[in-house]
Order: sequence, then structure tokens, then C-alpha cells
Amino acid sequence: MTRSRSLGHRAPLLWLALPFAAGLVAAKLSPAPWPVGPVLGVGLIAALVAWRAQSPRLWALAMVTSLVAGGAIYYDLRRLRLVDYESLPAREAQLTLHLERVFGSDEDPSRFSGIGRVVDAPSHLADLHGQRVQVSLRAYPPLTAPPRGAVVSVTGLLTPLPRRPPADGGFEAYLINQGINFRLTRAGLDAIVAPPGRKARLLNHGLAWCRVQLGRGLEHRPELVATLRAMLLGQRQDLSSEQRLLFLRSGTMHLFTCISIPHIVRSGR
Repeated sequence: MTRSRSLGHRAPLLWLALPFAAGLVAAKLSPAPWPVGPVLGVGLIAALVAWRAQSPRLWALAMVTSLVAGGAIYYDLRRLRLVDYESLPAREAQLTLHLERVFGSDEDPSRFSGIGRVVDAPSHLADLHGQRVQVSLRAYPPLTAPPRGAVVSVTGLLTPLPRRPPADGGFEAYLINQGINFRLTRAGLDAIVAPPGRKARLLNHGLAWCRVQLGRGLEHRPELVATLRAMLLGQRQDLSSEQRLLFLRSGTMHLFTCISIPHIVRSGR
């Protein structure tokens, strides 16, 4: 005779995933970072009480409490928020960035934007090391827009982004949801410190090949080619003004970056 098993004999993964996810959401919605010390203390006290009481219900409560606290702390550690900068005005900063993404402009080849990670900064901005920054740049002759993966020295206006994204969405909300805490605007390219590494060069060559292939046989449909390149390669600069306005109004512009091939390759999916 087969003996049936109840849910009490099981240890479903949801008991771990849901409380941890709840901690992530709570930290994201919180107007300020959760204090690490008190949160860890609550989790440890709950675990100690459950261990001393030898109660399954108390043990389950302690586990859920600890996972919620762990999720909240993990979110704040991953965001790397610099609380001291939130109350400071925008300031001029000279930073060295490793460019993770680059978006050019067909209207002005000297202008481009992208996302980079700070690898060097002056001593008074040393805590910016490791921060991801959205940058809007201009390269003055004889310099040209650098490729993805290059290390560059730039000077611009550093502005902190708010902790919570605005309710109306938009590009700023997209940056905040991507874990970016700063924008560097009105920036100029000072120098290209190092060229892209081998992996970045291979990716750049692959993207150039894909760009050509997406336009084959569609020379008479430039608007379709631009849409394909924007959606699959994240090259939104190919879109016309009318197309850009249409996608912005529909709230789908940010999806082009999320589903693009470079984004999928970087995220390891």
C-alpha cells in the first residue's frame, strides 16, 4: 500500500524564493537603505528563539524573517547606493570609465552616449569606484567615438539619480531599474586610455556583421532595417525621428535594449 505524503513532509523552493523576493521588493520601495546591523540582528534573534523553542512554526517564521532581511540587504549591496551623494548638487567630475555599451548618433558622429563603469577617479571621488554611470559624450577632433569595451577618460557634469524611479517611467526610470546611480552629462572625451579587450573586439566585429546582414535585401525599406537593428542590436540611433517618437509614446523604447543581442550576451542568457 502506497503511503501518501502531505505538504508537511516537503521543502518547496517557494519557501526560500518568495520571502527573498519580498525582501528585494521591500528594499526597492523603501525611501532609504535598510540598516544592515539591525536587520541582521533581527534575523539572528529570530533564528536563536526558534532554535531554543524547538518549534517548527517558530523555525519557519525565523527562516522567512531571515530571508526577507537577506533579500533587502542583498538589494542594497547590489545597488551600491552612495547615500552621501543624494543630497549633493551636480558637480564637475573627471572619471575613467570602462564602456560597457556605446550608442552613436547619425546626426552628429562626434556625439554618443553609453553606459560605463568607473575604474578610476580623483581622490575626493574615490568612492565612485565600481559605480555604473550613464554618460552623454562629445568627442572633439582628433578624437572619435570609442568602441564598446574601451577605457576612456572623460570630464562632465556628474548628477546622482534618485533612489526610486519616477512614477511616470521614462529613460530615467529605466536607468534606475538597471541599478545605475549616476549620470554624466555635458561630457567631453579627454582620451582613450585603453582599447577594447579581445572579448569586446569579437563582440564588436559580430555586431558589425549582424548590422550588415540585417540590411541585406531591404535597401528599399530603410524604416524596417532601422527597426530591426534597434530591436535586435540595440542601435536605436538608426531610428528616424518619427519612429523614435512613436516608440517613446508607446512606452516600448526601453525594450529594444533589454532584448537586444548585446544585452543577452552580457547577461549570460
